[in-house]
Amino acid sequence: MGSLRKSTLFIICTLPAILLLAEMTTAQQGRGRQDTTIRIIGSLDPTILDAYKINFNPQIESDEPFELPELSYGINPVQMNTSIGLETIKPARVVGEPLSKLYRNYVKLGYGNYSTPYFDFFINSMRNEDNQFGLRLKHLSSSGQIKDYANSAYSDNHASIFGKHFFDKSTLAGNVYYNRKVVHYYGYQPDLFPDSIPLPAEDDIKQKYETIGGKFRLFSNISKEEKFGYSMDLESYHFSKIDKTSETSVAFDLGMHKGFELFNDQISMARLDAGIDYFFTKDTIDKENNGIARLNPSLNMNFGQYQVKAGFTTTFGMDSTGSFDIFPDIEAKVFVVPNYLQAFAGFSGGIEKAGYRYLTDRNPYIQSIVPLKYMKNKLELYGGIWGNIGSGFDFSVRIGNKTVENTPFFITDSLSGLNNKFEVVYDEVNITNARIELGYHYAEKLKLLLRAQFNSYSTDSLEQAWYSPDFILNLEGNYILAERFIIKGFIKNVGKQYAYVRSDNAYETKEIDPWLDISLGFEFRFNKNLSFFADLNNITGNAYQRWYNYPVQKLNFIAGVTYSF
Repeated sequence: MGSLRKSTLFIICTLPAILLLAEMTTAQQGRGRQDTTIRIIGSLDPTILDAYKINFNPQIESDEPFELPELSYGINPVQMNTSIGLETIKPARVVGEPLSKLYRNYVKLGYGNYSTPYFDFFINSMRNEDNQFGLRLKHLSSSGQIKDYANSAYSDNHASIFGKHFFDKSTLAGNVYYNRKVVHYYGYQPDLFPDSIPLPAEDDIKQKYETIGGKFRLFSNISKEEKFGYSMDLESYHFSKIDKTSETSVAFDLGMHKGFELFNDQISMARLDAGIDYFFTKDTIDKENNGIARLNPSLNMNFGQYQVKAGFTTTFGMDSTGSFDIFPDIEAKVFVVPNYLQAFAGFSGGIEKAGYRYLTDRNPYIQSIVPLKYMKNKLELYGGIWGNIGSGFDFSVRIGNKTVENTPFFITDSLSGLNNKFEVVYDEVNITNARIELGYHYAEKLKLLLRAQFNSYSTDSLEQAWYSPDFILNLEGNYILAERFIIKGFIKNVGKQYAYVRSDNAYETKEIDPWLDISLGFEFRFNKNLSFFADLNNITGNAYQRWYNYPVQKLNFIAGVTYSF
């Protein structure tokens, strides 16, 4: 059996060598290679012999005792010279969104029914650390007719140059403009007059208002409230009408403020504002020069959760009367919930000039010669709350009461046989109003704003506060759909109001019905440069009357294109 195992092991060990030798021999023989088959018959049963442990430990056989050797050592102090080298720290780089591309020019062109062309053009400077400037040209007109009424064509033109220059510690801003507005006194129906009564030509009912002016402002650039700051404003304009009636105004305002710590390290503010407004007016009958000077010191105290403004305004009339008045300027704020809910209350007053430009901005169909007076807000009390509900909701509520002397109102002119012009009458009025505003926005995609105002008037001598509605509601918003489509909407609802109308050589009070105006706008952004728009106004087609016998255009629209380059 042992010899068989040895034979088997010998064959296993020598087999690879035999196969390698055969392969080498075959490779040398080439085509003469022969195949050989070897069959091994046997069995293998490998085993490992048992291991035997040596069961004894090594020992040192010596009679002498073992002692540890004595060791001695020493330390040689060596001073190492070290040096500190400062490595330059690279400035941190702020990684943010890249600046959006600006376009120097912008143009908006459109056309609508009632023969209404529209043009708006801007030229602006690019990004610059020292200067900014721009130019705007705008035109809107309509030659369409309102059924049954006289020529109702109108036009609005505007041109302005504006800019800023940045100094190290201040900024100079300026704006020079020209406005030209043309209207027609179309508030009568020609077919209702008999042929025996001659009617005016179209040019005879035309009115043109032109204003050329400018405003310049120099103000300090301060980043800390406790630093001294100032502002200086110079504004002037020349307003004229087609009949040579004119008004020139020059106004200068100066403001200074300085912050300081008053209570609990809170920054309070001391302010001083002063100004002069002077008017030169002229019509076909008379000339008049007058003005008013004012001084308004105030202290804005900060108590953290509470803020109080205490001051007063003094005014001095620079005319034959030389009147002198003092008005309070008091306001208190309480932050009930910081950044979310604020309550406020105060009382104030002041004087404002009811000049030609002021009156025609409110009613462009007034007579050429009207009385001009200063409106005196004797005392105004107000209070309210402001809040941020969160998730894009804001709201404010304000309730006030004021008494205004020389408030202007409009009534039908008694000297016009067509009853198509208005004269101005003045009265002292007590006004109570409540204003509510609700706002909502969802990022940049959806924005909504609701304004509601409720008014109550108590006149001194007039029967009613003419053309003063008791309720005004405005709702506006816009929605961006898929980043290319923009939908805009505007709703205005005006409550009832009263007009004093001359009819059959006598005056009577007429109630003007409430009216509703709904407008929609659409815009499609083809790309960053090009877009298309369409605006639909007065969708309900209601020919409501803002002024008695002056109906507005019914459904009207403008469509066009905008382009930036």
